[in-house]
Amino acid sequence: MATEDFDIDKIAKLARIDLREEEHAFFKKQFETLLGYFGKIQQLNVDAVEATAHALPVYNVWREDRATATLSPAEVFRNAPAQRDQQLVVPKVVD
Repeated sequence: MATEDFDIDKIAKLARIDLREEEHAFFKKQFETLLGYFGKIQQLNVDAVEATAHALPVYNVWREDRATATLSPAEVFRNAPAQRDQQLVVPKVVD
C-alpha cells in the first residue's frame, strides 16, 4: 500500500478521535513510517515458515477426572449470607 493511499481523516473517524491540524501531520508521518515497516516485512521470504497461533507450543493440561465427595447442602450454605429453598439469595442486578 502506498502511503498516499490512506486517508488520515478516515482513520481518525474509525478510531473515533478528533485530530487537530498539528496532530494530522504528526500521525500521518507515523502511519507512513508504520506502512514502510509493513513493506519491509512483505519482502521477507516466509515460504518455509510454518504458520502458528502462538510463539510457543500450547498444550491443554487436564487433571484426572475422578469422583470425589461432594458438600452437603448444610456445608454449602454455612457461610451464605442468605438462602431460600436451598438456593443462594443474592442482590438483584437486572431490572
